[in-house]
Amino acid sequence: MRLNLLPMPLERDEGEYAYAGQLILRGIPPYAGIYNMKLPGMYYIYAGILRLLGESVTAIHAALAGVTSVSTLLVFILTRRLFDNLTALAAAAFFAILSVNPFVHGLFAHAEHFVLPFVLACLSLILSSGGDKGRLEIFAGGLALGMAVIIKQHAYTFAGMALCMLLLDPLAAKGKGFSRAAKDIFLFILAISLPLVATCLFFYALGLWENFSFLVFTYAREYVGMVNPTSALPELYRKSMAIFGYGGPVLLLAFLGVVMLFMHGEPLKKRLFVGLFGLFSFLAVTPGFYFREHYFILLLPATALLAAFSLRRLFLALPNTKMIRRSVFVVFLFVLATGLSLCLLFPYLFQTDPRGAIRLTHTLNPFPESLPVARYIKENSHPSDTIAVLGSEPQIYFYSQRRSATGFIYMYPLMEPHPYALAMQAKMIHEIESARPKYLVFVNIPASWLKQHHSRDQVIPWFERYSARHYQRCALVEIHGDGKTNYFWGDEAARRESASPLWLSIHRRDH
Repeated sequence: MRLNLLPMPLERDEGEYAYAGQLILRGIPPYAGIYNMKLPGMYYIYAGILRLLGESVTAIHAALAGVTSVSTLLVFILTRRLFDNLTALAAAAFFAILSVNPFVHGLFAHAEHFVLPFVLACLSLILSSGGDKGRLEIFAGGLALGMAVIIKQHAYTFAGMALCMLLLDPLAAKGKGFSRAAKDIFLFILAISLPLVATCLFFYALGLWENFSFLVFTYAREYVGMVNPTSALPELYRKSMAIFGYGGPVLLLAFLGVVMLFMHGEPLKKRLFVGLFGLFSFLAVTPGFYFREHYFILLLPATALLAAFSLRRLFLALPNTKMIRRSVFVVFLFVLATGLSLCLLFPYLFQTDPRGAIRLTHTLNPFPESLPVARYIKENSHPSDTIAVLGSEPQIYFYSQRRSATGFIYMYPLMEPHPYALAMQAKMIHEIESARPKYLVFVNIPASWLKQHHSRDQVIPWFERYSARHYQRCALVEIHGDGKTNYFWGDEAARRESASPLWLSIHRRDH
């Protein structure tokens, strides 16, 4: 399902991870070369991908295909430990289909895809941890979830589910076994904590603790408190409807599965596991109430499990019907749900070219245009030259293989309503002026800045003054509403005013 779109251009998060991985391979650690609140797991994963498969878009998306295949297998294993082979097979098929939904950004190598194998491994280990020999599984499960948190902070939500599962047996036994459960919980929390503690010590030893702690803890705390939960509900509805448009048949089965959780016929512990999995998966989507499309990836395994659970319950709910008829009915529903979903996905997966596919999910963001922009910079600069992108387009650094003159590779933190925004802007300006980059790229696209009515912007006025004194415009890229892009180079670019409100410009330092 992924092969046709493996060459799809990188979007912003992928560009960030790829650029950070590129820096790591050149000996520059995170929080020294880039400033971001994300923990460093994805940066090192991308570094591994680039080292093993090469520094290309296709290599990154091929690695993603491998990771989602592992997740599909783990969905099968987890579901089989709960139920049976056929239910597990249905859950794995549903997950594979849901994982390519364009409106969960399923074909982009986001951190959430790489979190899932660790989360699913953790839950499978917790499920198999019964008996006196289960503490190794509990420790391994905690360690796996700790690794997931280092990849994406949202994964910590699943610790709540694991702790609930460790408490279920003593609760069912009316209090018996709480002392053992307490020891198991302590072991689990210890294991979760180890990767984060090791990460903190690592960056402290590198002398980067100040940057690391500010970005990952101080700024991140401000970030998650900036959105009003009530105002985020329309966004949640809009994103959900877009996802439903490509995965509706499977999602309807999942909704039916939620209803069937309240019906008897399965052991309470199993129904509780499925219900808690759905609940904590949804909670993993909600931190900060931003509801980015790729956050919903964390909900897909639970959704697939609920859809498969509904088929199982339908089969068991017809005891007076002959086995062959029950089987035919359930198989028909399975084929109908998967078949309709694949029909909805078919034009996107198999008939759309990479440029058209990224336009579907990211509209007029300059992701296809980043390739020729970066090619121009690479062909007209030395590998030791630095550049600066005024906008949130880190993929340009990766494509051009040129280092950023500043650690601020996104403009978003500088435009947000938190008390550190102006200090961040001043630091970025100082870093660029000190580095004297060979090229400046200015991105005049609202989605690359996300300016708000209360944003205090010193960057654009500074850029206009600074570029006028030291730089000459050498390229202009116009992005039109119909998706057409016009490129102008050299003297023509220097003289031209953009005919579109969406444009990028490249400026070369002239002295």
